[in-house]
Amino acid sequence: MIEIINLSFSYSEKRVLDDVTLSISKGKLHGLLGRNGSGKSTLFKCCLKFLKVSDGNILISGDDIKNISIKELSKIVAYLPQDHEQSFSWKVKEIVLMGRTPHMKGVFGLDKDDYSIVYSKLELLEILDLADISFNELSGGQKQLVMIARALAQETSIIFLDEPTSALDFSNQIMIWRMLKRISDTGITIVVCTHDPNHILWYCDNVIAIDDGKILATGDIATVLNEDLLYNIYKNKYKIEVVGDQKIIYPESLI
Repeated sequence: MIEIINLSFSYSEKRVLDDVTLSISKGKLHGLLGRNGSGKSTLFKCCLKFLKVSDGNILISGDDIKNISIKELSKIVAYLPQDHEQSFSWKVKEIVLMGRTPHMKGVFGLDKDDYSIVYSKLELLEILDLADISFNELSGGQKQLVMIARALAQETSIIFLDEPTSALDFSNQIMIWRMLKRISDTGITIVVCTHDPNHILWYCDNVIAIDDGKILATGDIATVLNEDLLYNIYKNKYKIEVVGDQKIIYPESLI
């Protein structure tokens, strides 16, 4: 689905991505893991054409994104940023309707099919009852579900999410991750940037570990996400053990 080949990127003199080569398979939930400043967000921005790539190539379904217009790319890839506060009091259905923008038909704009898609995505995420409520009146977890519904309304085959649960309580974090897993199980490719390795361990199919702009490891969770990898990322020792019937990551020492 996505092939990144020898990708490097620098801000002025600072090298942020260094010869990154990576394959992201179709219809899987991929977790991007790394410390602050490791290059995670820059990798996202390169894949989304927010940054211009000069060294290396990024292919989506075999096509180099350099040859894909922004409008066409928006029909292939959706993006959910970490911060998405709204200045105006848009209704939920209006927020989700914004996801249909890449499919607008010239001067005729949106039609009944676009509205039907919006309501179907709200129903899928079990928030149809929020359709006529102001976005700014929602809880943090509800807002995230609305933004995911907007991404789904783009009807893309790929979704990138940057720290989608960072500002949520534990219950809402789990709710969002369960929903992401359900969505990926329908065949949509999802790449999630997160700082919590437990979320990747519990919900993702694959992990992509990055540090200092280099890929440390990538592959399925069972074989790649281990104590050695965690040490290489964080430079501290962590344990992975089974509690009940669930694996959990915790620091070897709290002091």
